[in-house]
Amino acid sequence: MIIDLASFTHDEDINDTRLRLKIREKRNAGIKFTTSGSNDYISSVTIWMSEGRNRTERKINLSIPKGKFLFYLHFPNADYLSIKQIMRKAQADNANIPEIIDIVNVLIELGVIENS
Repeated sequence: MIIDLASFTHDEDINDTRLRLKIREKRNAGIKFTTSGSNDYISSVTIWMSEGRNRTERKINLSIPKGKFLFYLHFPNADYLSIKQIMRKAQADNANIPEIIDIVNVLIELGVIENS
C-alpha cells in the first residue's frame, strides 16, 4: 500500500499571500551569517545590537530548512525576491512555510531583512 502524503498539502499554503512579500538582506545590518560545514545552508545568524562597548550579541541557530532558505536570500545590492521564489531556489517544502515565515518576521523586526 502506497500513501502519497503530498496530497495532504493544503492548497491555501501554496497561494499564501505572505509568500508574495519581497525581501533581501539589509545593508549594514551588523550581522554575520555562518554557513554549515558542507557550505550549502546557513547554520546560524549572529546579530550585533547597540554600539560601542555596550554592544550585545544575539545568535539564532537555524533549522536546516530555515538555513537553506536564508542561504538564497539576496544581498543588499541585488533585487528583491519573493519568499516563494527563495523557497523554490532552496527547494523548501510547503510544510516549512510556517517556520520560514516566522524567521523572516523575526529578522525583519531585528533589522536584518528589508522588504519592498
